[in-house]
Amino acid sequence: MLGVMCFNADHRDDVSRPTLIAVASLMLWLTAAILGAAVNENARAESLGSPSSGARMSAPEHDVDRPGSDYRNFPVEGGWEACAEQCAAEPRCWSWTFVNPPAVGRAGHCWLKSVVAKPTRNACCISGVKELEGTAAGGCDALVGRWRWFNGATVDCDSDGTCKASNGYSGSWRCVDSKGQFEIQWARGGQPTQFVDTLKISPDGAQLSGRNQFGSGVGANRIPAPSAVVQGATPEPATPTSSADASAGQAGVLEERGSPDTFLILFLPLETSAGETIQRQEYWRYYARHEELVFVDGAQVARGDLEPLPAGFTLPKYPPGVFRPNMAFEELAEQLGIESFVKEEIPD
Repeated sequence: MLGVMCFNADHRDDVSRPTLIAVASLMLWLTAAILGAAVNENARAESLGSPSSGARMSAPEHDVDRPGSDYRNFPVEGGWEACAEQCAAEPRCWSWTFVNPPAVGRAGHCWLKSVVAKPTRNACCISGVKELEGTAAGGCDALVGRWRWFNGATVDCDSDGTCKASNGYSGSWRCVDSKGQFEIQWARGGQPTQFVDTLKISPDGAQLSGRNQFGSGVGANRIPAPSAVVQGATPEPATPTSSADASAGQAGVLEERGSPDTFLILFLPLETSAGETIQRQEYWRYYARHEELVFVDGAQVARGDLEPLPAGFTLPKYPPGVFRPNMAFEELAEQLGIESFVKEEIPD
């Protein structure tokens, strides 16, 4: 039995909507995959378009090949410039490689790629990448690296368009646009896509924030590359943060906004180098402000836009701070003002 305690302060009868959303999201994803395959099949027949997107491209990388992740290719009369311009014109393109003509008077060949493929030294080619607008993070590979996810997992994203999380999930990612927005499709154990996160990277490339297909806020903080280890230095063991203590950041939010209209709290057991600890995840929803704040152990990790309060909701009269891990149901009932209830034992 999974040791997870969940409390949801939203009160509503619509229990089928998340399932319908998940099915609709999966159908849309399958439709996009089928259409994408059809486009690839006919890619050779496409003609060069106009570089009207205005996307910023890197300087050409001479004697560099970026193999793999091609979604279409075509012969090019002239030099590498036409290949770079075509990549700039296509939203799906994030890097390109121009293969030099085999002989004078012959056409070269352009390969457009859906991710920023890894560079390799090769005199055959000239390559380049599309850069993100308004960020210092570079190209579409700004997602590449190690992240601390909002749920406590460590996530490694590679330039081949894959991500792997320490909690057993794996995913595929893509750039949505040149504004620094990404989509990650998550699954575990060979199952179909279970979660789809749409995330925007911060201008400094250090944070991700957004929502999943169910409308819940998601986010992550980049884990910097480890600094050089000083010989003989002994690292200090990490001290788990007490999930029962309100943080200074949360206190500031409560002072400015008051208690959230509704909230969701998850208590998750995690194994760390210092032993097992309980991680507290909180989703605070302020409908008048149209925002949802996500906290992990008191630290805000994401902020998302919130739809207006749905019809039929009633707002709780208690703050999130009164709930803690391993509360007995009788304690929960007292906090919720439930005076009578029926208790029935069920198997795990």
